[in-house]
Amino acid sequence: GEAGRDLGATRNITAFAGRGNQSWGSAGTVLLKHAGQPHGDLYVDDGVDGATTRAATPLTLVGFGRSAFLTADTLTTDGLVRMVPNGLAGLELNPNLAQEQTFTVISNTDTTITVDVSGGTYLTDVAQPGDPYAGVYRFDNVFLRRGGFMVGGDRLVVGGTVRIDEYGALTHHDATLTWESHLDLSAARIEVAASGRIDADARGYLGGYRGGNDASGQTLGNVDGSDWRAGGSYGGLGGTTSGTPNPVYGGATGPAELGSGGAGSSYNYDGGDGGGWLKIRATDIVMDGAITSRGAPGSGYQSGSGSGGAVDIECASISGAGSIAADGGGDDVGGGGGRVAVRCDANQLDGSKITARGGTGSHASGQDGSVHLAPR
Repeated sequence: GEAGRDLGATRNITAFAGRGNQSWGSAGTVLLKHAGQPHGDLYVDDGVDGATTRAATPLTLVGFGRSAFLTADTLTTDGLVRMVPNGLAGLELNPNLAQEQTFTVISNTDTTITVDVSGGTYLTDVAQPGDPYAGVYRFDNVFLRRGGFMVGGDRLVVGGTVRIDEYGALTHHDATLTWESHLDLSAARIEVAASGRIDADARGYLGGYRGGNDASGQTLGNVDGSDWRAGGSYGGLGGTTSGTPNPVYGGATGPAELGSGGAGSSYNYDGGDGGGWLKIRATDIVMDGAITSRGAPGSGYQSGSGSGGAVDIECASISGAGSIAADGGGDDVGGGGGRVAVRCDANQLDGSKITARGGTGSHASGQDGSVHLAPR
């Protein structure tokens, strides 16, 4: 039958997580490769009914970074992603994201990746130190179902369909004080069913007191931004009761940044993390679920909420009854709205369901961000 639709057979091939009394593991992956397929179909399925599984399944991470050093066949990373020695063998590496030549990884240490250059092209032919690099994952189709929850931090290229159904979810890694991630997804067709979601909520810059941070929220460049009792800003300014929110940044037509964290407040109340960054490219998108990059609320007493993040979609057509949101977090002090850009030749979504609202706070609210709708 059609790839991915022979459910009676594929549902009996499982890599479910172990269900511990105190904590669950994350599901593994199942790859089925039909005759004639160059890459095969990826399934993330945790056998959960009516909910998304508790722990996300990570694709082995190379991560978006900038190279420190290059030889003909080795790339020294920026050291911000922990790599298991030889754990990347067989993966695909692009040493310079400004071009398309990629290489197969042969081996790696914790900071150096060695690639196959038997084809006659060397890393130094297409890249130089300081260029942005990332891993590349290629599949014919991807199916997230029965609560399957996948997290990535490299390019995901799908020649056919990405289907997110039965409470499946797709996200990217959280930012830290030293590293930033985002989702870079391209596919011929993306289907987000009513119960599915692509979700980068609270995956952006850290709020105050979060993840080893001080009281300030982090902002563009991963530096201190909003201070004491101020929300994070991105497309709109964060609210404030006494401090100063970070300035807005980025552009409305092609947003490409993480949202900012809100500041902490008295009694060590955490600020909310900013929304993440979703970059989605497709021919057709059918969306009845949700695509979101919302900021998180502050944790209490006048702590700042995170700003919304970025949702950047480019496609030929988009339709469905779903919603897109890059709203700021609410609660005591609202974060600013993020930025949404939907550049599609045929956009049939309900415009009222595409939002980048500022967070509504009981003490102060954030400003709205930007929503840009246009043809490609």
